[in-house]
Amino acid sequence: MRKQAIEHTRLLALSLLAAEDMYGYQMIVELARRSNHTFDMKEGTLYPVLHGLEQEGFVEAYRKQ
Repeated sequence: MRKQAIEHTRLLALSLLAAEDMYGYQMIVELARRSNHTFDMKEGTLYPVLHGLEQEGFVEAYRKQ
């Protein structure tokens, strides 16, 4: 993936998480809904971006029952 595409994906993920905490799958569904399916992100794209954001301290993963 190109660096510019990664940066855009990071911004999309952060914009979704700014409003509320979400599971990865929920983020994918919400992004597709909000964009009228212009952005149909795959798990293989989103999860590495989320892991990178977590390693850099921008997001924090947690478990919820």
